[in-house]
Amino acid sequence: NLDTALLRRLEKHMLVDLPSPVARRELLRSYTAPALHKQNDFEQLIKETEFYSGSDLKQLCKEAWMLQMRQYIAEKDNNSRAKPPELINSLDLLKTAKKSILPTTKHLRGKYRDWESRVK
Repeated sequence: NLDTALLRRLEKHMLVDLPSPVARRELLRSYTAPALHKQNDFEQLIKETEFYSGSDLKQLCKEAWMLQMRQYIAEKDNNSRAKPPELINSLDLLKTAKKSILPTTKHLRGKYRDWESRVK
């Protein structure tokens, strides 16, 4: 919640809603390897992240990438020529990360929509 004194000083009030399925797809595509984009599970992940904000999606990808880096570091000793991955290369990593990164605003969506209708 923003302070009412601060809100009075803002000329415009607008709701920045949660990302659409198209926006979620593009956000996830920017953090994942192209080979994953054609998998059925990729589309399922887009559906499962319906209530995730842009920040939540970024945090989800960051956690998946950290899991991937831990795997890389553990395996690097065996193969010193392996390059560190730049993009997430496994949907399983995203699914694992999703267990700990939950949507932060799901329970507030109705409240925000009510607010938007009042300030229009």
